[in-house]
Amino acid sequence: MTTTSGQTVERGAVLAAISAAVQAALRMSTDVAVTESTHLVDELGLDSSQIFGLLLELEESLAIELDTDSLRLGDLVSAGSLADFVSRCRPA
Repeated sequence: MTTTSGQTVERGAVLAAISAAVQAALRMSTDVAVTESTHLVDELGLDSSQIFGLLLELEESLAIELDTDSLRLGDLVSAGSLADFVSRCRPA
């Protein structure tokens, strides 16, 4: 994935951004262990409004524009599937 400055963002950085955005969405002050296989709804209990907040946070923190028209339910199953979706998005 490429940022607005033209730099490539590695998958580890995307997962770290997802982890931070999950914390913000859940309003948690402690670290949440988020791995590729962490289920966003089943394990973390995110609801639709928290997922929306998560997506907005990712756009801001990674300086990207998420194409919500191409967003599928499968993209929101796990942190890994969300990272795959984010990697397909273009810089803001």
